[in-house]
Amino acid sequence: MISNRRGQPGICLYEVKNRKVPESGGGRGPLLFLVRSLLVWLLAVAWQRGFQSVFPIRMNEKWMYGFLLLFSVLACLWAAVSFWKRAVSLLICGGMCVVWFWKKQTLLVAMVNPIANAYLRVHNEGDIPLKLYQEPTVPVWMKGLLLAAAIVPLLLMWSYVITKNRGRVLVFLSLLAPAVLAAVEGYFITLSSCWFLLFSAGIYFAVCGGYSGKMALKSGMCACLCMLVLLLAGSAAVRPLETMKRSENGIYLKARNEVSKNVVQKLEDLTGSSEKKEKKTDQTGPEKQKEEEQNKTDLEEQKTAEETEQEKEKKEQGTTLSDQISNESFLPDKTQNLKAIAAFSPGDGDGIIVKTSERPKGTYYYPEEYGGSYDGNSWSPEALGDDVSPKYSEYPENLERLISFCQEQKVENIEDAARFIQQEFEKQTVYDYQPGPTPKDQDFAEYFLFENKRGFCVHFATTATLMYRIFGYQARYAQGYAIPASAFEKQPDGTYAAKVTGDMGHAWCETYENGWKVREHTLPYTGKEPQVLPPAQNSSENSPVKEPVVQKVLTKVLTAVILLVLAVGLFLFQSAVRRKQRFLRCRKYRQGRGILELYESLYEIALFLGMEKSDPVSTKTFHTMKQLIGEIPEQEWEWIHQIVLQTLFGQSCPSKEEHEKLFRIVSDMVKKVGRKQSGLKRLEYRYIKSLG
Repeated sequence: MISNRRGQPGICLYEVKNRKVPESGGGRGPLLFLVRSLLVWLLAVAWQRGFQSVFPIRMNEKWMYGFLLLFSVLACLWAAVSFWKRAVSLLICGGMCVVWFWKKQTLLVAMVNPIANAYLRVHNEGDIPLKLYQEPTVPVWMKGLLLAAAIVPLLLMWSYVITKNRGRVLVFLSLLAPAVLAAVEGYFITLSSCWFLLFSAGIYFAVCGGYSGKMALKSGMCACLCMLVLLLAGSAAVRPLETMKRSENGIYLKARNEVSKNVVQKLEDLTGSSEKKEKKTDQTGPEKQKEEEQNKTDLEEQKTAEETEQEKEKKEQGTTLSDQISNESFLPDKTQNLKAIAAFSPGDGDGIIVKTSERPKGTYYYPEEYGGSYDGNSWSPEALGDDVSPKYSEYPENLERLISFCQEQKVENIEDAARFIQQEFEKQTVYDYQPGPTPKDQDFAEYFLFENKRGFCVHFATTATLMYRIFGYQARYAQGYAIPASAFEKQPDGTYAAKVTGDMGHAWCETYENGWKVREHTLPYTGKEPQVLPPAQNSSENSPVKEPVVQKVLTKVLTAVILLVLAVGLFLFQSAVRRKQRFLRCRKYRQGRGILELYESLYEIALFLGMEKSDPVSTKTFHTMKQLIGEIPEQEWEWIHQIVLQTLFGQSCPSKEEHEKLFRIVSDMVKKVGRKQSGLKRLEYRYIKSLG
């Protein structure tokens, strides 16, 4: 503000105190610092969740998020000091960390190995998964500290950008890094993580470069509301895509068929993969014919024996489902020798027709077998029905890791248990048709959850059942068929019937709560009402490969397009918010603030056109600006100089008419300079610098 010092009578001396053109990245105060720190922390949490949705790391997230908050505060403190203080503190802290990790290399290994293992498990998909690097045993809080310290360089960059309002492109690229890395490995971050990252980034960019805590808080709240509306609109726009995918005459299936016919088939023809398949199917010979005949004979004998055993069991038990089932067939027993399962190959399901009085609202679960006791290698079969067996509460005592892991959690009811199990599966595991066999010295469930982290419905159902039992709730393993509601067709008598097919083969978990309730945890199930799950298709060489390949390609392309559109929308949104903020600051007349903001715009445009940084109100800087910005006549430049000096050093501020005149001059000049730019320069001028 201007302070008035009275010396001799009739003479007023004026000096400037904090009354100068604010530089980019200025602004101090506890509220502004608090807002910046919280936004950097929120961005770090969103970035970390996006990374872990594809490359899961086993850890206690509360500790890591707590240390991230501490590091975010320190990073914002670092970004607010001068250049030399930042450089010296960075060298000192960096040197101390190097010495510390050199002396305690175990801690360095404990920080690097979990991240390397998380990436390499996904990268080496298809191989026999191993614990690629041995992870040292460290306290839970120490692991959270080390993993939080691993992303300190990002925290420093984000803190510097939000404080100085420079380098937004680097922030944008760093936010895309997890999605790009996941896409390279053939995966995409989960939809919830993507929404969270976009939400955090939108608020972060809106607050970048704020000059006061109140302005930052207002901008953050406005951006929060806008991002919520944008995310809700995006979520609503995605829902019709799921319905469209199931429509036989929809765009999705038509596009998939076209891609299968015109793209995939041509690629196979060019690479010769289709010829190889034909050669495999055309290979004949006496030895192969004998082998096929022998296999057919063995399968027929096995099927006949199994059908006979099942009929005997059903006669003895006399249990049936509430709905009418005709032409029943037997689903091959897959609960035995779980460790030998390398790929799920469900039964054919031919001949099974399920009838209901009403069309199911969601997935219809038709069990063929229940699992009772578990010994690490198999489930003991239990009778079909609603009886509660004591075996449904038992679990092996040698499940030390799984028991310890569950007992560490605070679970007050069965819904808490279900929520925790689902969250762990989403963080730690991925769905895979070919996860490979379980080593002989490993437990099937523990190897899936803690080591392999890849599996299909049998793995998810087995592990979930054991976790419910460890939490103290009765649960049973079930397998049979998961029939989508769309498969049921109305019959002449008013009932609904569905023909079961092999790709409906499925395994799930059920818990007892005054009756048995289906608990579906196989990914990508998200914890809501049971949806149509991915079919556990036969992974043998004779199964069709075109449809899954095409579907996977289309899903990735569609996801990439949606991410790209949202990213572009976010980029345009933050630029529009910054231009609006600049416009509002320029319109303020009180105490000449608008005039100073208009002059700052002239100064930033001159910097954009090649002027070196200097004192904004010096005579040398003023003449340089006049030479670079030729869109303003020389007479008006002299008038602008006088207006700015009067605002800074005069006894009274310029009039509103003079403020409006300067506003028109600068607005016209900004448009003219923008029209002269081309290509990337124009993009930087309007959307990165937000000058246009």
